[in-house]
Amino acid sequence: MKRLLPIIVSLMTLGFLQAQTLTKPSNEILVNNTANNPLGDFVISGFQPTDVVEVAVGLENYTAGSSFSVQTTTGLTRSFGYSSYTNITTIGFRGTQANVNAALASIKLNAGAAGTSSFNVTARLYSAGVALNAYNGHFYKFVRTTGGISYAAAKAAAAASTYLGVQGYLAAVTSAGENDFVNSKIENASNVWIALSDSGLEG
Repeated sequence: MKRLLPIIVSLMTLGFLQAQTLTKPSNEILVNNTANNPLGDFVISGFQPTDVVEVAVGLENYTAGSSFSVQTTTGLTRSFGYSSYTNITTIGFRGTQANVNAALASIKLNAGAAGTSSFNVTARLYSAGVALNAYNGHFYKFVRTTGGISYAAAKAAAAASTYLGVQGYLAAVTSAGENDFVNSKIENASNVWIALSDSGLEG
């Protein structure tokens, strides 16, 4: 029995004049319950040799027993909240374009039971303090205030901010995976406001 592994890719960049691209391998057919399947070469291009490029990789809608490993990690730094390169379902890391390409080319997938999974890869120029979610391609930034902030003020402040030319908003957590990301992959984030409120009940 074989299964189809579609590869979904997006590329996000920060204000560059040259064109950044991410080339992906064609869709792969993998045998169920096999280990160390190479996915082929992912190649990012268009960044400067000394740029720090951040990549988020995630295996989505995966079946039991599915995971992947990054075999080549030279020159990489894991993003906050990630502790391993092996037997994982998501990871964020950064390095030069050359280091990131070597890492992406080294990814091996352990295929679990029958089903269809998506392998998501998102790349962008690294920006300290901004977390990148592999599953939805969204950016998250924790903004600390002294003395606390009301929900209304936090919502207004988020709407007044921009990133990559896009207006900000309080995170609208729509899945268990996103909830886990907000709770464990955003550095220094605690006691955060999200886009939910009971002000209609409490006034």
